[in-house]
Amino acid sequence: MSSYATTSASPRPRPLWGAVWRTGLSLVVGGLAFTVLRGWELILFDEAGASGAWLGALMLLDVLLGLAATALVPFRHHAPLAITLMVGIIGSISYFALGAVIVTIISLATRRRARELAVLAVVILVVTVLAEAWISSTILAPIAEPAVWWQVTLVMAVALAVLIVTGLYIGGRRELIKALVQRSELLEEEQALRLEQARSAERSAIAREMHDVLAHRLSLVAMHSGGLAWREDLSREQSAATAAVVQENARLALAELRGVLGVLRAPSAETNPDALTPQPSLGVLDELLAESTQAGLAVHCEIAPDIAPVLSTLSSVQSRHAYRIVQEALTNARRHAPGSRVEVTLGGTPGTRLELKVRNRLSQPRESEALNGARHRVGMGLTGMTERARLAGGELVHGVVGSDFVVEAWLPWTN
Repeated sequence: MSSYATTSASPRPRPLWGAVWRTGLSLVVGGLAFTVLRGWELILFDEAGASGAWLGALMLLDVLLGLAATALVPFRHHAPLAITLMVGIIGSISYFALGAVIVTIISLATRRRARELAVLAVVILVVTVLAEAWISSTILAPIAEPAVWWQVTLVMAVALAVLIVTGLYIGGRRELIKALVQRSELLEEEQALRLEQARSAERSAIAREMHDVLAHRLSLVAMHSGGLAWREDLSREQSAATAAVVQENARLALAELRGVLGVLRAPSAETNPDALTPQPSLGVLDELLAESTQAGLAVHCEIAPDIAPVLSTLSSVQSRHAYRIVQEALTNARRHAPGSRVEVTLGGTPGTRLELKVRNRLSQPRESEALNGARHRVGMGLTGMTERARLAGGELVHGVVGSDFVVEAWLPWTN
């Protein structure tokens, strides 16, 4: 198995300029090698006074084979190993092909496949040693000693090592750049996903806030307007008072809805969820309890003595969450069990946690079970309260305990 990282062997579209400049480089390097080395051999033949007839034929063959090898360079990606072996074999007898040999070997090494490189090295070394031994003992015999095989092998091994190391370096750089580009794209995708998740969370927060804001007010409007529609025994003064309650709660619902919708247009809404308006807190809990009492619930609120003096130190965010949980629990009690007795309890440990409990007392267990099922089927109040408590860092549970429906939650006490 290869000890190097591998790249895809399938051909892929290449820029035309890449093929042009590599082919041009092969021609330039090959031309220089041919001119210098064959010219030097001609000089030696002249100095030795030997016939260079065979050398002339070899030079013509050298040029033709070099051009053929250079023509193969643009096609090296279609069959990398085969093309490189063909060019390397040609280069063993053609100086003009040396430029193509350099380009193809480096290109093959960029693939970083040890098996291909091993096959290439063995074939090139064997063919070069044999070709050099034949040429030196026949054509170049008048001007040179026969080639020593180990010297040729050593020189070729060093040259191959330099070319292969160069290709491995270039391939490693390409892999690094590719990995960095992919990582950058992945980071951009993750950033876009985080932004989308943040927007989704903000939309959910706004929807939850709208539900909590409107459910309380509209339940009061529905209850009192229903009384006006069905009760014919009300006096003129009672009807006017009830209509005034309906009007006031409808006005407050519109005002609060306008405040929440205003956040959708505010640039700070995405970065500051606490900018949601209105921002009621436990400081106005008495008003909420009074409204519920006027709506027909028998509400009793008890605040533990150890937290009552420091309740105002609770952070505005947690105080708002606590207020909304109590508000939604009272709304559910008024909607599903009108006229029932409700106990609201605030306790906990200052600086550690705030505990809330809203107990809805019913007279019959069956009625309680029916109420529990109805609350799970209708609306999103319980789900919204549970999610609100979770996002605030706390927890909320609800269910039937005996003949009561209980909503119990705790929130972290932050200042």
